[in-house]
Amino acid sequence: MAAWLGGATARELAAAWPFADFVAVADAYESGDEVEFRWQTTRAGNQPGLDEFIAAAMRHPRLRPLYPFTSHWWMSFRVAPHAYRLGGPWVRALGGGRFAVTADRQRDHEVDYDAAAAVRVVAAELDRLGVPSPPPGPEGRQPSAG
Repeated sequence: MAAWLGGATARELAAAWPFADFVAVADAYESGDEVEFRWQTTRAGNQPGLDEFIAAAMRHPRLRPLYPFTSHWWMSFRVAPHAYRLGGPWVRALGGGRFAVTADRQRDHEVDYDAAAAVRVVAAELDRLGVPSPPPGPEGRQPSAG
């Protein structure tokens, strides 16, 4: 604790305590790349049935700069990692490459979409709800398309 409070970096702490596996997360946050880190961990995280949607969302210029997250088998986006105001949209895998998109996770879903269409619906819903696009990342650049 004294080392951390004394200003030790994540790498210095991990060198002293190798069981503490937090360097990648800390590096991402310290460098301002937490959104990109979250996209990569979301893609690698094997979200049940969301792989195809995640791949399509990563290629979309409206969604890529947003912070993706999941909650109870649903996926949504934040303008920034700690921006907790949520108004939707939410995406859930239905199986067979089909996805529900909704502003209200508690209601039945009458329409389902393939991954590409679901991404377009999410982007349009973000615009309809007035969700702002985040400012460019460090040094004025947008996150890569991965």
